[in-house]
Amino acid sequence: MDTPVILQRRVRPVPEPFPAPGGGPTEPAVLTWGVFLAGHGYGGAYLRGTTAPAAGVISSARGGRLGTLLLVDDTEEEAP
Repeated sequence: MDTPVILQRRVRPVPEPFPAPGGGPTEPAVLTWGVFLAGHGYGGAYLRGTTAPAAGVISSARGGRLGTLLLVDDTEEEAP
């Protein structure tokens, strides 16, 4: 191509077992993972999921569940 473009292909998600709120049994959910960088490398990740795959955008406003994982480096010694 002669111009700068971004090509994308839509991938239809496959529901996978995910824990229900309150510790119930797993239920099929569509999940979206995101990984981010902070400082000098991996900083954490986030997860969005829904049991209604036809909802389109997965957001808390549309009943989606959200989660976050942060990496903390606790290998340094504490100051006295």
